[in-house]
Amino acid sequence: MTQQTLQLVGITQRCDPQSYNFLALKALSELMPAHMVLTIVDIQAIEFYDPGMENGVIPKPVSDLSGKIAQSHGLIIWTPEYNHSLPARIKNCIDWLSRLKPNPLHNKPTMIGSVTTGHLGGARVQYDLRRVLDSQQAHTLLKPEVFIGNAKAKFNSHGECSDEETKKILLQQIQSFKSMILREQTLNGLE
Repeated sequence: MTQQTLQLVGITQRCDPQSYNFLALKALSELMPAHMVLTIVDIQAIEFYDPGMENGVIPKPVSDLSGKIAQSHGLIIWTPEYNHSLPARIKNCIDWLSRLKPNPLHNKPTMIGSVTTGHLGGARVQYDLRRVLDSQQAHTLLKPEVFIGNAKAKFNSHGECSDEETKKILLQQIQSFKSMILREQTLNGLE
């Protein structure tokens, strides 16, 4: 029996080599076990949502992202913490996706994480992100929660995760996410 390849979509505030959350997504993709593939999608081209401009036309970057999420086995969101909460671009992305029928986040296995230069590693942003994802009925991985603080000490000048404890928890998280996806497929008869 051939093992299926799990296709995952990853988003973060910005896909930039200076972004620690982008670097965390890259580290995750390198740590993934066989038969898991992460495609990181840049969400910067998504214009800001305004209900007054709704006219039935969904911007192409939104429909492209929606299609990728709908076709994937899971979504991974890594986010910085801005003023104790979600950055606008991440929230904007979810706001746009929430307007689509069918909603690509509904029942979607979703894994979240955060990296900050401070000590807490984004604990407050994850609380808010979980509430927003709950409103969309996404299935968010509960454990392990990953908060990477003191990012400057965890990633080297080449943009690689250089901290063994961080790599270890990232690997635990992705293995738990894989188990969650496979369990949900079994429950839904989608093996």
